Amino acid sequence: MFMFFFSRDLEIHCWGGLGSQLYASAFFEKMSLENFNPTLVFHSSGVTPRSPELDWMYEGEYSSFNDFELGGLKSEIGFAKRGIISILKSLKNSLGLNLYQQNDTLPKIREWTKSVRGHYAFEQITEEILEKINERSLKSRRKEFYKKDYLQVKGIGIHYRIGDLETLVNKTYIDPSQLSKLIQEINEKEKLNVTLSSDSANKAELLLGSANKFDIRLLKTNTWDTIQELKKLTYFVGTNSKVSIWIAILRSYEVNSHKTFMPENLKPVLMANLGKKLTSKINFY
Repeated sequence: MFMFFFSRDLEIHCWGGLGSQLYASAFFEKMSLENFNPTLVFHSSGVTPRSPELDWMYEGEYSSFNDFELGGLKSEIGFAKRGIISILKSLKNSLGLNLYQQNDTLPKIREWTKSVRGHYAFEQITEEILEKINERSLKSRRKEFYKKDYLQVKGIGIHYRIGDLETLVNKTYIDPSQLSKLIQEINEKEKLNVTLSSDSANKAELLLGSANKFDIRLLKTNTWDTIQELKKLTYFVGTNSKVSIWIAILRSYEVNSHKTFMPENLKPVLMANLGKKLTSKINFY
C-alpha cells in the first residue's frame, strides 16, 4: 500500500488535436524532470473525434482510449450512481490522488498524485522541455522538433484556423480583413511569397485571396510538418489555434530575427508559456 502511494507513477490524461497533445507532452517532460514516472493517456472524446498523434514518440509510456462514442452513455447512468461517482471524484481530488484542472491553473501535483486531467495550456514551456521533446522525436523517427539556429526562409506564413469555429456559438474565426491588412503592411516593405495552412484550406484561400493581389501557396502536409515549415519563415501570422501558439513558442526560442504576429486574446496564454521577456518579441494584433 505504501509503495502504491509513493511510487510517483503519474497518468497525464489529454484530449484534442496535435496542439493540445503537445501541451500534454510538455507537461509529461516537466513531470519527468521532477522525478515522476509519467504516462500519457490520450482520449478521443471532445467536440469532434480526435486521433493520437504522439504515440510514436512515447512507446511504452502511452495509452489511448477511443471514448468519443461513449459520451452518450453518461446520460444512461442513474441519478444515484452519478451522485456516488461525483462524491468519489471530489474526494480523490481533495486528497490529491486524481486531479482535475477546473480553470487555467493546474492543482499542485503531490508525490502521491496518481493522475491529472487538464489542458496544460498555461504551463511554462522552457527550453529544456523543448529539447526533451526534440530528443524523443529524433530518437523515434528522426523528426526534428526544436532547433536553436537555422537558415531562415524568406516569406510570410499564415496558419488560419477555421474548421469547427464556423459552427461554434461562442467562438468564431479571425476576420480575414485583419489578416489581409497585416499581409499588405508587410508586403509594403518587401514583396514576399505567402504560404497558407488551414484546416479549411479552400475557404481560407478564398477569404484571403479575394481581398488581396498576391499569390497564395497552399501548404498541404500533416500538422507536424506544417509547424516545421511555418516556423522557418521570416514572417508568421497565427490565429486562434494551439498549433499557431506552438509555432510562436518555437519561433520565440529559436531565432531572434523572426517577426511573429498573434491575436491579442492569446497574449495571456503566451505570457504563461514564455514569460514576459520572450512574449515581448511577439507582435499582437
